[in-house]
Amino acid sequence: MVRRTPNLEVEVKIKIEDPKALAKRLQLLGCRRMVDRTLEDNFLFDFTDRRLRSLGHLFRVRDFGGQGSLTFKGPSHRGELFKIREELEIEVGNTRTLIDILQRLGMELTFRYQKFRTCYASPSRRGSPLVLTIDETPIGNYLELEGTTQDILRMAKQLGFDSQSFITESYVNLFFKNPLSRIQPTMVFAGAKRKKKLQSRM
Repeated sequence: MVRRTPNLEVEVKIKIEDPKALAKRLQLLGCRRMVDRTLEDNFLFDFTDRRLRSLGHLFRVRDFGGQGSLTFKGPSHRGELFKIREELEIEVGNTRTLIDILQRLGMELTFRYQKFRTCYASPSRRGSPLVLTIDETPIGNYLELEGTTQDILRMAKQLGFDSQSFITESYVNLFFKNPLSRIQPTMVFAGAKRKKKLQSRM
């Protein structure tokens, strides 16, 4: 079993059809809603030579309902079922100013993606809670489970999903496999206000 540590992210995604029905199911299973449905806006940055991407790293500024965070993720180690990677994250006060600082330091905005996210937590038999999020995105709806491998498997089974449903790809990769990527360069909702005209080089 892989245990989730403060700097280690263990997660999977599962494609879902009906977020409202799933939310009711989670509550029946005793999951506690931690955050109501909230718009999340993500901005990925890299250097002009794309060194972070070449190393499998991710550097992200996130605005979640007005609360900002800066995240670094190491290379993804995809096992048979799970995506496992180092994650370092801090809270920030003003995402707009942070984005300006990164651009002045020579970093470039390479991709933007949005989702409406609702967060739940389920009691764990191993200490840290299992975190479940329902993500409503421009390319469909997903359930994301983050915790220990055993807790993820247990909860997925309770929800009626088997390991064949597990997705370990990022939203960036899923977007570029979706027909929407042939219409627009970023994974934002229709009518979203653009930070700047962005031509993705991902």
